[in-house]
Amino acid sequence: RRRPAAVRWDVLSRGIFADRLRVTLYSTRLSRRIPQMIHRAYEGDWTPFTTLAYELSRAVFDQLDAGAHLAVQCAESMTGPLSVGGTFLGEYRARLYRDACAALEQTAFSHSRAPPLRVTALLVTGELDPVTPPRFAQSVAERMPSATVLIVPGMAHAGVDRCIEGVISAFIVAGAMRGVDTSCVGKIAAPPFVTR
Repeated sequence: RRRPAAVRWDVLSRGIFADRLRVTLYSTRLSRRIPQMIHRAYEGDWTPFTTLAYELSRAVFDQLDAGAHLAVQCAESMTGPLSVGGTFLGEYRARLYRDACAALEQTAFSHSRAPPLRVTALLVTGELDPVTPPRFAQSVAERMPSATVLIVPGMAHAGVDRCIEGVISAFIVAGAMRGVDTSCVGKIAAPPFVTR
């Protein structure tokens, strides 16, 4: 069996660049800087990109339980052929996961065997979420008859908004979505791109 090529962390390869760009897309507030960062990098100034990529990587990966993440990823997403064509990540991330999952003895998980969950839930998802998009929440809601999916326009994976915080608080207090005012959600918009 061929050993996977070693990853060099002292070189900003296309794969590492694309992966850190992917992490930037998680943040509603920070993703608006992407056009400016890419333009500055094109001009030869990589400082804005590398600074933000480093800070975001620390913020995301320092909080991530890698073992639990891989256990779920390997069981649910890495059990069949992957379609990476047309994505800006290409095979880079899929190859990293394949190599990590090959080291684990993991059994594939079948969603069709999972019983319906009979709990009241509010599933909040961002319209622009690149990692857990609205279709994921809608798929989960199919197995949760008492779930409500709230898709927030203009929000990525992580975003703080008083409107959403208010809706979540009201849901918790009421124990249900009945009577919770969500009218403010429709007024949320993606922040404009930073170009200067």
